[in-house]
Parts: sequence; structure tokens; C-alpha cells
Amino acid sequence: MNHSILYLPTEPISRSIENLAPLMLESYDVEWLALHNRLHVPCETWAGQFAGQGIQIRWGGVQTPIEPTQSLMLWLGDECLRLRFASNTLAQWAAQPNASLPLKAFDPELDALLMELALLELLEPLEGLFGLPLQVRAASSAMFVLSLGLTVALADTPEQALQLDMTPGAAALIADLLRAHAQPLLDEVVAIRFCLAVEAGHSWFSLAELRSLVPGDVVMLAASGVRLVLNDVLQAQGEHHSDRKVRLLEALNPVNPNMENPMNPPDELSAVNETWNELQLKLVCQIGTVDLSLAQVQQLGAGSVLPLTTGLHDTVDLMINGRCVGRGFLVQVGDGLGVRLQSFAKP
Repeated sequence: MNHSILYLPTEPISRSIENLAPLMLESYDVEWLALHNRLHVPCETWAGQFAGQGIQIRWGGVQTPIEPTQSLMLWLGDECLRLRFASNTLAQWAAQPNASLPLKAFDPELDALLMELALLELLEPLEGLFGLPLQVRAASSAMFVLSLGLTVALADTPEQALQLDMTPGAAALIADLLRAHAQPLLDEVVAIRFCLAVEAGHSWFSLAELRSLVPGDVVMLAASGVRLVLNDVLQAQGEHHSDRKVRLLEALNPVNPNMENPMNPPDELSAVNETWNELQLKLVCQIGTVDLSLAQVQQLGAGSVLPLTTGLHDTVDLMINGRCVGRGFLVQVGDGLGVRLQSFAKP
């Protein structure tokens, strides 16, 4: 799915980065990580017209190597972008009716001008959205620190993979444009499940009292009725309705874990949804698993070595609440580790 990066600021792991050198982990600068992920929020495919033909552009995704490449240097106001594409891309597009893309390399400045004229149908609407001039230029010495993969399909030609390299300023402008005008494609995270505990009652014990319990003892429960509890927080009160069924006495009351639980549930559904969105989840990057018996676990000590089912060169599993919700590859982010998402939120 999307090419987002998750930063795992775990110092013990980051100290072991030197030992991972043979894996040639892809490296990301932590300074630009938030901006990188803003660029890779999934959004709907954009459909438009170019040279009288339908064109579709899909933003983001896992970048694929482009070799050999040609480059097109663009200036957005004072910021620079570089569009890279396969050498045969222009030839395929130029073969379309009404297309007038220049194929031969003349004087670099003249070549840039001819390309800009050929692309005016695409550049002018973007200028209106940005409120800045968008021009094709011959060359640039700008430092590109971020990149975004694109997939473009013109008419009936095969999809072409392109890569947009950006300066930090250009990347911020692109991210703002996508947020303002691109329709987000946010699928439900169907692989995540929550365990809502139904408590018939509760009672407090000291450790000594708990240890003194034996089969046959009777424990008095607080007269609180049925409680629906999520993450040790009361969500709603209920009552026994029939065999193995519970009737709610109030609406589920989502809780922001960083705030005190309100006494009354929100009045509007939108407020409920926003509160649920604040529920904290722990995303675990699982590089492998090992099955152990209780006896084996009790025998583990400092210096023990556990073989994993997968190696660091393979994809890793992303887990929430014990369920796999995606896969990714380990990458280096500054001095620490991160995960480049290969897929996410798939059942």
C-alpha cells in the first residue's frame, strides 16, 4: 500500500545498527520524516485530460527503481522539483494523437522551453492551485531531500512509474496541495479488533487475600450491575437480558485516555467518532516469532539466544492487539530504526 515510514526510537536497537551494515538498510533522515509521511497519505487517483487524451495520476505508493532515467527540472516559485521517468516514457506519450512532446536534445534552455510549452495543459491548472508559477528549466543545483512515487497512465498506454524529487520547501507545498485538494483514501482498519470485556461484577482483594482463595470459597461482588470495559476503562453499564446476552443501559462512552472520562456520553455522533479516534494503540513491529513452553520461558536468562522465524532481510509484521495489520521493511532513520510500510490495514 502506502510508502509511509514509522520511526522506532528504541535506543538498544539503534546501538546495534552497525551490526546491520550487510543488510544495506534504506536510510531516512529523521528531520524530514513527518513531511515524508504527509506526502504518502493515501488519496484517490486523479483523472484529467492531456493532449485530448485521458490521463490518470496515482500519488504515493512503494517506489520502484527507474532505470535508465530521464529528468525534468521544475521550479515552483522559488522551490525546485525534479521529475524522473524511464527513458522510453516520452516516446510512448509522444506517439499519442495531439501530443507534441519534444524528443530530441537541442540546446538545454530551448529544450526546457519546448517542454514547458508542451506541458502547459497540465502546468497551468497547477499554477492556479498553488498560486505560484510552475516552470520547466534546464538544470538546478538544488538539494533534493524527499521523493514521492507517482504512477501515470496516459490514454491506453501502460502505466509508467515516475519519481518526484523535492527540496523541503517544495515538499511542503506539495503536501499542502494534496491535503487541500486530493480526496483522501482512508480505508477502515478492518484487521483491528478490540476485546470488550463484560464484567458481571468486581471485588477488591489484597495480594494475601487473593492467595488465600481456594475452590469452594464464595466471593461477594460489588452491586454495580453489568459493566462493559475496554482497556480497563468503563465504557457503559448494562444488565443481564437473557442467556448469554446483555442489554445496554446507556450508549458506549468512548474515552480519550489523556483526559478524564466524561460523566455523560457526547450528544453527537461526530463527537463520539472524534473521541474514539483518540484511543491509543500500540503498533508493534515484529521481526519474527518463537514458540516457547512455559518451562522454556522460565529457563531464559541474560545471554540466552532465541532463533526467530524470519530474518532482518525479510519483511516484518506490524501488529496491533495481537493481530497482523500490515507488513513492512526495516529502514534506517537517522541513528535509529524505522519501518517502510509495504501494506497496511488489510484483512
